[in-house]
Amino acid sequence: MVEEVLQYMTQYHMVEPGDVVITGVSGGADSVCLLLVLQKLAAELSISIEAVHINHGIRTEAAGDAEFVRRLCEDRGIPFHLVCADVETQAKQEKMSTEEMGRKIRYEAFRQILGERKGRIAVAHNSNDRAETMLFHLFRGTGLAGACGIRPVQGEIIRPLLFLERKEIEQWLQEQGISFCTVNVFAPVVPEELRRVTAPGGRLILAVPSERHLFGLKEILYEEPYENEKKDTQYPGFRFVERWPVRGNLFLEDPGRILDLFSMTPYYWKTPVEGVERLRRQTCLRTEIGFDFLLYERLGEP
Repeated sequence: MVEEVLQYMTQYHMVEPGDVVITGVSGGADSVCLLLVLQKLAAELSISIEAVHINHGIRTEAAGDAEFVRRLCEDRGIPFHLVCADVETQAKQEKMSTEEMGRKIRYEAFRQILGERKGRIAVAHNSNDRAETMLFHLFRGTGLAGACGIRPVQGEIIRPLLFLERKEIEQWLQEQGISFCTVNVFAPVVPEELRRVTAPGGRLILAVPSERHLFGLKEILYEEPYENEKKDTQYPGFRFVERWPVRGNLFLEDPGRILDLFSMTPYYWKTPVEGVERLRRQTCLRTEIGFDFLLYERLGEP
């Protein structure tokens, strides 16, 4: 996987020799993987890396996450920066959601620590994050241009893991014998799905791809196209409340836009050459875009 990340970073010209790469590390699987892969590539790319952990002041366990990241960096000789913030208070003051304020604080901290030095800011979005953003934008009617919400490079921000699925990241960490924190700052971790707590009472919305989601695209890419597995809707600690199916059809007549859509899916790095060549010959594409939005309620007291 390290070589794949190197290829992806090279393809998008993510770093230059001498860059300082400020790396956001929450302690979760994605960010731990990002930090360790960048460390393995640092000598080859002639870059230096520094880790930044943000304690958002939201969970009582946050101090433990910070200590985990500090020790991880100390053991590997990686410079470590800890930033503490009261996200909920600042969010109320500026009339923003907690998640929006958390993001603002994170990126401001990253830029402040980088300062005037030549470098980049690395964050650990993966292909699941990209697909979720793309589909939300499509459903909101922004079109394909608006669907490119998460890009490999945006200014000084780089996303070296954007082509990987979360399960690949967790598998690599398991193979390396590396542990990670399993609690997200803003939501419980539910593998491979959209995770977002939407109310203080502990409500959660999952967006699960439908069985026929992007099937028209897969019919072109693969000789034996497959439907997505139907997911188990039961998760420990949560009560299923309601399901909202959302379905739509996407029709593209521009070969360039067809390839743009392809590049925003997890299949981009996993499709045989013959499948990609078939897609390049397409002048139009019709495929279903589908989600089941599942509402859950956390069991026990909020």
